[in-house]
Amino acid sequence: GDITSLLQTMNQNPSNAQIQEIACARLRILARDLEHIGTIIETGGLAAIISAMTKHASNAEIQSNGSGAIANIALKGNQRAKRSIVFDLLGAECVIKGMAQHPQHSAVQMTGCSALGNLALPSKEEPEEQNAGGMFGGIYSSLFGNGTENN
Repeated sequence: GDITSLLQTMNQNPSNAQIQEIACARLRILARDLEHIGTIIETGGLAAIISAMTKHASNAEIQSNGSGAIANIALKGNQRAKRSIVFDLLGAECVIKGMAQHPQHSAVQMTGCSALGNLALPSKEEPEEQNAGGMFGGIYSSLFGNGTENN
């Protein structure tokens, strides 16, 4: 369908920033719908988004739309499974690099924060106490401690 042909176009034209930009924008919109999220992941769409963001790090529109798509994917459905896929594909690192590359671009910063925030939210599938701080909880604790030290 639409997603498969979109991904084929992305994969056939990895160096074409305009195609990658339009495709990431379209995937961001499609990822608002839970029905499309599964297809996006199953057909390699998340990997294609992250690849486009990595290859076109200087393109703020690709960064913004890619981060927006990751934000939408991380928010709905089986959050824990999808978040694991995002982390396995180094999606969080990709979002952070995009934000660092475009510190003055408000859309990149906004969608990047949204993506990281959605990845860090406690999963709806688990009780809050079992998933304190979401998947970033352990990372945060290892970097900053438990909040009792003064730095």
